[in-house]
Order: sequence, then structure tokens, then C-alpha cells
Amino acid sequence: MRVELHLPDKVWAEALDVAEKNYTTVARVIEAAIKDALRPSTMARLEAQARRNHVLQAWGEGLTDAAIAERTGELKQYVSDTRRHAGLPPNRVGQPPRTSHERNRA
Repeated sequence: MRVELHLPDKVWAEALDVAEKNYTTVARVIEAAIKDALRPSTMARLEAQARRNHVLQAWGEGLTDAAIAERTGELKQYVSDTRRHAGLPPNRVGQPPRTSHERNRA
């Protein structure tokens, strides 16, 4: 398969430097970087970040932990742990979503 990449000059220079130091091609350096990024551990980390972001986005919309758990399919305990780890207070039923200023004060 042929893929065209548009890389910033600095990134290209770094890839070329790595290739020259390892007596290989830039294509192989990029292939190795892609394979490294797609390793199961890397993918698991990306998926965990996506889960966390989904929960925090729903919190920002003013949803309660229970409503977030229902919307995302996560356990309520995971939702509350994620919110607490982010230093956020629980949203209450009937409360409007917090503004960014209110979130920073909370």
C-alpha cells in the first residue's frame, strides 16, 4: 500500500536522523513508529483516555453520576471515581451545568 504523508520539516528531519543512525530508511522508521503506536498497551491507554473523557464531558453537561453511567454504559463506581480523580464535585439533580468559572472554583 502506498501512503502519502505531509510531515513538518522538523519531524521529517528527526525521522531522517533516526534512519541514518540505524542504517535504515525513513519509511521503516515511520512504519516502526506506527506499529509502536498500535501496540495493545498503547491502544488500551487511548481507549481508557477516551472513556475518561466521555465521562468528564457528560459531567460538564451537568449530568449526575447515575445519568453518566447510564449514558456511557460505565459502572457508577467508575464514573464517580473518575470524577473524583479529576477533582470535580458531583452534579445534583436539577442543577444547571456548571460554567468553566464555577468548575474552577469547585
